[in-house]
Amino acid sequence: MDTGIPGLQLADVRTVLITHHDYDHIGSLPGVYAATRAEVLAAPLEIPYIQGGRRAQKPPPERVEGALQTLPEGQRAYFQAAWTHVQPPVPVAGR
Repeated sequence: MDTGIPGLQLADVRTVLITHHDYDHIGSLPGVYAATRAEVLAAPLEIPYIQGGRRAQKPPPERVEGALQTLPEGQRAYFQAAWTHVQPPVPVAGR
């Protein structure tokens, strides 16, 4: 996420451009959208991944399961949801 110039406030955000669905690019999208109601743009092929209709391509399921087993019990549910992109729906326009 390009966070902009100093002084930019979340209320100033009008559009969010998602380049791809990796977790580090969409992990905070529900919160940003809830706070701004900004228009979210992405390539049409990315939309099912961003909205949770398709499983993320990275990391592969076997790596997710292995990584989850190394976490303390209280953190597993949070990261499992994040890594499988179980998130509140965010409207995304394909362009």
